[in-house]
Amino acid sequence: MPYVCPRCKSSLAEMNGALLCKACNETYPLHDGIYSCITREKQKEIEPFLRQYKIIREAENRGSDKTQYYLRLPNVNTREWHIRRVSSQKALLTLRDHFNIISPDKIRIADIGAGNCWFTHILSERGYNAYAIDIFDDERDGLRAGKHYLNSSGSPFTRVAAHFDELPFAAGFFDAVIFNAALHYSKNQITTLQEAFRTLTHNGTVLVLDSPIYANRSSGEIMVKERIKYHERLLSKNAETTREETLSSSYLTKEDFMQWERTMDVNVYMQHVFYGVRWMLRPLIAQLRGRRQSASFALIKIIKR
Repeated sequence: MPYVCPRCKSSLAEMNGALLCKACNETYPLHDGIYSCITREKQKEIEPFLRQYKIIREAENRGSDKTQYYLRLPNVNTREWHIRRVSSQKALLTLRDHFNIISPDKIRIADIGAGNCWFTHILSERGYNAYAIDIFDDERDGLRAGKHYLNSSGSPFTRVAAHFDELPFAAGFFDAVIFNAALHYSKNQITTLQEAFRTLTHNGTVLVLDSPIYANRSSGEIMVKERIKYHERLLSKNAETTREETLSSSYLTKEDFMQWERTMDVNVYMQHVFYGVRWMLRPLIAQLRGRRQSASFALIKIIKR
């Protein structure tokens, strides 16, 4: 089996619809077609994040009860989904070029930060052996929403609830690992990326999509403060979250890319993505209006030397 214990990395055995680690005496259950492979310690650690994330996403009216909503993604006329659509198209081209002589069905891809599985579904439709991975298994906005795709097409994929620092997959299992608007949530990018590379084949690649990139940390820190204030407004009416540290994501910088290269012996390639003229003019408009530097987005490809 491809699965290993996220805690000790021993092989897992399938037993009565669950995955069992004999070394840890830990059981990882199967619910609604999703293996829950998050350790008890990690689950306790991320519980405040998940609680706040769910409240915020519901306040933003994410998700739907209707299958057609999901099948339209990412072809939705909003700025966010415009970015996601263009980024995903660039990622598909990059995967095609990287694996140009290999049949897609022989390529295993991890979609980390899969959310409702929209991109995992696209990968599966292209013939890839795709795995949707996320810590959020919500029915409208998380892994369980993947049922809308699985019930509506003949392109299957696998869903696994797991943390990106403790992936429950054997070494060398994946040919590509994609961080789908996810890496900027990492508390330690090196730790997260090293775990991704552990699961990669020797000739595999890591792709980082839709994480905000700043030329300087001062602008990134201003963005983080802005996001915290925004989240505090959405959370203010919920008593359960008043004593918790407010959820926040972070950002990437070119300094980070250089640190990855030094620490992990990898090559990092920043591939610019054209999101349109209006998007291209954002930095200039921000400067003219005296605002902080706007974030840029790019496809980041990382390979071992």
